[in-house]
Amino acid sequence: PRLSAAPITLTTEEDQDLRGEPAHKTPRKLAERATIIVLAAAGTGVRETARQLGIWPKTVRRWRARWLSSPAGTSIAVRLADEQR
Repeated sequence: PRLSAAPITLTTEEDQDLRGEPAHKTPRKLAERATIIVLAAAGTGVRETARQLGIWPKTVRRWRARWLSSPAGTSIAVRLADEQR
């Protein structure tokens, strides 16, 4: 059987923040991660999201999982930031 990705639901505030115009100095990767989450919340699948953004499905899965594993009260900036090395 095919496994489907866990659904992502966003609060109205999170949705507005993620869809907002990125600042001129917003790193491209941060904007890409926000788009992954917005598309996931809209019900777009992993492969379709990867195709639309021109990235690997593994990247989409990683950021969806990172978003879901973060506590609900965590800020968007922290949820989309790179992990410490």
